[in-house]
Amino acid sequence: MAAANLPFIYKPLLDDDGIIDDAFHVLSHYSHLIGNPFAPHSNGVSWGYRIIHQSTEIIKYRDGKFKLNDDGSMSRGRGFPVIIFDCKNDLDNLMQTTKFRELLHVFDNFSKLEFEHHPFHYHKSILLGVEAQMKFYLTEAIDLFDILEKMVLIGEDIKDQMEQRIFTAEYMLYSLLPQLQKIAKTIRKLIIISQDGYYSKIHASSIAMLYRKNSKERLHVITQMVQNKCVPSKKALYEVINTRENGLMFVEEEWSKGGGRKEYGCVQSSCLEEDNKCFLGRFELALIPVDKKGIVCIHKHNVAATKTMEIHFPPKPVYICDHIGKNKEQRFYFSPIQFPTPNDLTHAGTGDVFESLKSYIEYASEKGGSPVVCRSYKPGCKKFVCKHSKSCKFSFLVKWDMLGYYIHLYNYDIGCVKGYIGCGIHNHNRVLASPYVNFGCDYCKVTYHRLADALEHQECCKEQKRSKRHFPYLGYDAFKKRLKVSCDRTITLIELEKSKK
Repeated sequence: MAAANLPFIYKPLLDDDGIIDDAFHVLSHYSHLIGNPFAPHSNGVSWGYRIIHQSTEIIKYRDGKFKLNDDGSMSRGRGFPVIIFDCKNDLDNLMQTTKFRELLHVFDNFSKLEFEHHPFHYHKSILLGVEAQMKFYLTEAIDLFDILEKMVLIGEDIKDQMEQRIFTAEYMLYSLLPQLQKIAKTIRKLIIISQDGYYSKIHASSIAMLYRKNSKERLHVITQMVQNKCVPSKKALYEVINTRENGLMFVEEEWSKGGGRKEYGCVQSSCLEEDNKCFLGRFELALIPVDKKGIVCIHKHNVAATKTMEIHFPPKPVYICDHIGKNKEQRFYFSPIQFPTPNDLTHAGTGDVFESLKSYIEYASEKGGSPVVCRSYKPGCKKFVCKHSKSCKFSFLVKWDMLGYYIHLYNYDIGCVKGYIGCGIHNHNRVLASPYVNFGCDYCKVTYHRLADALEHQECCKEQKRSKRHFPYLGYDAFKKRLKVSCDRTITLIELEKSKK
């Protein structure tokens, strides 16, 4: 538990002079440059193309797919890759290009003890650690190339160099590249794009939960964050705290500016579903829309990076069924803060994080009256299908990359069937009521969430009309006025009877 005296400063995430925003754009560029080895430098050449290509060729030789000829060249007409001079220069340029120390002054003030609860408090120390890691791995790689260079200069036979070449290639592919992707992931976590200067829900609630429930210290911290506009209101923050402390389903998303309990979606008027045989799925998920043009994905090497800042925006509620089969320009990511993908993407479909994500999707779909369950599908993705009918076509895919988990809507991949993925319509009768849909009576303004209830009420209205025992429809305002007069008369009669007694 934190100390009783509270010397901490709570400052909103505002950037009046734009210095922090400029720093985030530089960090975004660095994460793209480091995490994507195919991203071009200022000279138009990527640092990793030659390294990956040539190292892959040597690994194929190690696995017996290629053989050396007497002159040292590869069989099948392939020239033996000499991974020395160009690759060494590429790595040296990468180390010189990324200058983290130039950004330290931006976050220097937030590293003071009084800013311990601020989201930028650890940015300076993390950047120093990132710089040290970069130098360590790149220096080690450059040293390996120096060894190969000396072996060539002293004129050693090319076959005698193979053991060192294979070791260098393995280091490039299985150590350097994954470590640089981890560093890029760490850099991305430093980029925080706030909503009106507010702390994220996870960060703000975590600060308050450091202190004992109902204590003066917790009340003081919450009051300070509200007064300094780090959170929209006490009510909104207490809502998040109670949700987390009671073990209820919590999701990182934008704050509700109203300050109170956010309704689970908007009620949408709907006509009666024809013959009760199909209906459009409709439920909310907290997602981050990202333009696919700004995403660079190379699945063969498990590489993913983005040139845009959109991935760092706070998630917002999205009716995902409105985009299934319609939207191919965007990719909808889940919160990378709450649901980060592991560094080894082969384990992204299992583990605690994915189980939490799966539970969230199933919970949200159940609340929306369109429940889904997770099914195994092809490697690299999971399929969510209708819970109530195995023959139902309703489905969507969840995939992942180094940026996070996302809903896959359109297939651009080479070798796959090009087109939209998934279906947003259930081809069976509605089983659960949905808070997003109201079914109305054709004879009055009464509405129901269940279609069966609306049909039953409509049948009663229809019978009343046939027997001419129903009141003529006067409109909603006239109905309220008549109801009020009727209630007033009833109250007056009751009071009159009491007075007689």
